[in-house]
Amino acid sequence: MELYGRVLDSTEHLKPYSYTMDAAKKIEEIMELGRGYALIKEMRDLSIRAENDDEVLKLLMEMAMPCLSMNYWKQNGIFCSSLLSAIAQTKKTKSMSYMIKFIHKLPENTSLGIVDLISGLIPGYGKMVTASVKEMSTDGENSVIQAIGIQALCKMVLERTLEMDDEDYLMKIISGFSDDVYLTSHIVDLARSSIASRRKLQESLDDFMDDLLIEF
Repeated sequence: MELYGRVLDSTEHLKPYSYTMDAAKKIEEIMELGRGYALIKEMRDLSIRAENDDEVLKLLMEMAMPCLSMNYWKQNGIFCSSLLSAIAQTKKTKSMSYMIKFIHKLPENTSLGIVDLISGLIPGYGKMVTASVKEMSTDGENSVIQAIGIQALCKMVLERTLEMDDEDYLMKIISGFSDDVYLTSHIVDLARSSIASRRKLQESLDDFMDDLLIEF
């Protein structure tokens, strides 16, 4: 797997960074901050800067490439999770494209915790990520991608950011779902319950309004 190659086709118009110079140097600086508040604050500050500066966003994306290695993630979990959170929190189209490509490069031995983290970050992009997440949820060839897709859709249900048509799509996917190694069934059950409860409430309100109209 190539960890330090080109990051995104959509960012090629930006001034290129050399991983060994800019990103590696920044990683070293951040690692010196330790694993506590200082690291998290630095990531948050970089994320805020990246919202209005594509060069900073490009740097963040290059810094995240080593996190595709599960050995690297095991040794630097707080760094990797904080870094991906910083990228996703920009909520920019470029960062969304990067996150989707990052997901498709994850290895088969990706841990449950990483799947849970990323599936929780993706819904922050709202409607513009729905199509990509739906596509991931039906990826029968890659269990990591499929788990992230299904979990992300379920979390969008719980956050009330999924349209009704997309909820119907999800219900079809999970109708016969049992479980996987990423414990996706838990969030699936929560999404099913949420959809059923809201729709039952809506039917009751509709019936009430119909009865009210008849009386008048």
